[in-house]
Amino acid sequence: MPSHIAFPTPTDRAVRATLRLVNRIAAQLAEFHTRLNRRRRIRATRRVLESLDDRTLDDIGIDRSEIHSVAATSWVGDRYRDTAHI
Repeated sequence: MPSHIAFPTPTDRAVRATLRLVNRIAAQLAEFHTRLNRRRRIRATRRVLESLDDRTLDDIGIDRSEIHSVAATSWVGDRYRDTAHI
């Protein structure tokens, strides 16, 4: 058993604090990236649906007024949700 206990030095504490800060920043960037990608997918889905004529939209069971909500609820997290089976 060691005869002394090593206490963290100010440098050790600074390194740990810096690592915690870097980890928090990395987590925030990852969350931002995830949200940005989701918004891009929703926007692309909405653009495709808006390009369809009313008859085609009617054939797939969507009214033009529902396009935004259908596009937004079709994407859950990073995965596409097949709303036809819900």
